[in-house]
Amino acid sequence: MKKYFIIITIALIALVLIQFFRCSEPSPIPEIHEKTEVSSSKGARNTIKAPVVEAKMADQSPKEGLKQSSVQTLWEQGNYPERLQIADLDMPLVFEGAISEELKQVVLADIHMIYNEGVTYSKYDWSGRPDNPAFNLSGRNYVSSETINLKASQVPNIVHRNLSRIIQVNGVDNVVVPEELISAYRKAWEARKAAPEKYESLEPFIDWLNTAPMEELKAKNPFWLFGYDGISDAYPEKAAELRNGLLPKTREDLRVSHPSILEFTYLDREALETEGATEQLPVGVTLADGKYVDENEVPYQQALFLYDGEEWHIAFAPAGT
Repeated sequence: MKKYFIIITIALIALVLIQFFRCSEPSPIPEIHEKTEVSSSKGARNTIKAPVVEAKMADQSPKEGLKQSSVQTLWEQGNYPERLQIADLDMPLVFEGAISEELKQVVLADIHMIYNEGVTYSKYDWSGRPDNPAFNLSGRNYVSSETINLKASQVPNIVHRNLSRIIQVNGVDNVVVPEELISAYRKAWEARKAAPEKYESLEPFIDWLNTAPMEELKAKNPFWLFGYDGISDAYPEKAAELRNGLLPKTREDLRVSHPSILEFTYLDREALETEGATEQLPVGVTLADGKYVDENEVPYQQALFLYDGEEWHIAFAPAGT
């Protein structure tokens, strides 16, 4: 009996000691980085939720989805070189007069977009001509030695007319961006900043046009028919027939480029009356000239964008309207 009592006593002491050492061990260090990633890190939470947001965007109408898009404008996508780069031509651009860095990036982005593809050029000697203008750069007058004729599709007239004179600065040929052209860009930039929602919504609209599958394009037909949409909806069956006829046969048949910032036209009632378009367009419509481009991004036809006060469309004028 005494023998069993000793065994039991030893066993109890051992259990007590085991329990004591267990309690004395330091607790394991928690996986702090995993916990922080989910509950404390704002960036991690955004990453986790992003797929959900994208799924919701896919179910929205084009109008709802476009307003929430974060597609960057051309000048927000990066710093553009102060050079005219066309075919084998790579020449510095020099600005006449004062221009802010913000506006300069807008001008550079627009020029690079306009002369992106399908451009050729010719140079002509301009020295000694009586109609050769002088350009003032930092208080010094320069006279152009050559003029350059840039041949491209759908270029704003004011750009084609003004971006052409070459001057030598410290022995280097430069293409002048004259004050007249800078002034036009400044006016267009101020108009854009005054109505940011309208202009910013065009960026994702063009992105959608160029990437949406055919089924989505058919379901959310982006075309506007002058005389059949909006203000004049008296011919719904004819409108439906015409709209279906405008849908491209393949995804590749509908690719467009951005319009130049100089190619936006606001039409008030007086302008519509002058053009005889009061029955075809609502008052306050905005038109913009873009380009249809092929698989190589080469422009081949005008693309007319129309803003009806709420959303953008690709605009067509059926015969007889």
